[in-house]
Amino acid sequence: MDIPWSITVGNDVNLSEKRAARPLMAWFISWYISKLLKAARHDPVVTLAFMKVANLFAAPLSLLRPRLALRVLRGNFIPMGRDDERHEPERLLRRA
Repeated sequence: MDIPWSITVGNDVNLSEKRAARPLMAWFISWYISKLLKAARHDPVVTLAFMKVANLFAAPLSLLRPRLALRVLRGNFIPMGRDDERHEPERLLRRA
């Protein structure tokens, strides 16, 4: 529970009016999660990976896998997801 708690508390810091110095890792995680959530709007693979972590079905470190990280970075520049991926969640679940 330490990692999910850290993610939650780290996100709460973003909502705070006080801006305290944060460790580099906390800053990176906050930055990456914001990029992941933006990419998840267009990419169902990123959405599914995040939902698995949010519901404690997958480890938070799974969000940093190279293939997913690439999709996160690309998803912030180019809307991802072909029409066939958007309409076939069962296939995405089998692939994940």
